[in-house]
Amino acid sequence: MGVFHGDTTSMSVCGAYTNPFKMLNIVEGYSCNRRGAKQIQFGLIDNADGIPLYGDVHEGNTSDKNWNPDVLEKLHTQCAAVKLEDFVYVADSAAMRKATLDAAKAAGTYLLTRAPNQLKIVKAALASADAPDAPWSEKVSFVSSKKGATYRWLATESEHEGHSLRLIVVESIALDKKKENTLTREREDEFDG
Repeated sequence: MGVFHGDTTSMSVCGAYTNPFKMLNIVEGYSCNRRGAKQIQFGLIDNADGIPLYGDVHEGNTSDKNWNPDVLEKLHTQCAAVKLEDFVYVADSAAMRKATLDAAKAAGTYLLTRAPNQLKIVKAALASADAPDAPWSEKVSFVSSKKGATYRWLATESEHEGHSLRLIVVESIALDKKKENTLTREREDEFDG
């Protein structure tokens, strides 16, 4: 099984571009760095070793929400040509949309993404994780250091946009301690103030 990661990034440009290319419009985009800047975007899919497998250039205001379904179809075609039938497509939370879920199903691929917190299914998964009898995994560490973070996870299933999904809630014990220390400091500051 192959694992492929897809994402886009933008590049701002300066100057007076009055549509010099018929194939690509340099337009005002929505870059987090320079809102409203003239820009183009690059999309790239690479494998687990970081080797690029597919890349494209598109208009600066193209959203990942629209790019993911389109590129999944192209990736599926490339994988079918080399008889790779099962693959995992890893993308950011913009992939958690009906069009991308539909494209992943049509490609016969597994989609691994982060679900946005505002989704009802995420809120339900987090609520089930807070239950006193929640079936959390054992704590594990991925490093040998005693100071290394430990994690545990809880898996649930849900349906979203007509697709059955597995949601995994991951808890970092180190992050919990940092949050606890922050809350303690805030309480002390309020008490002192």
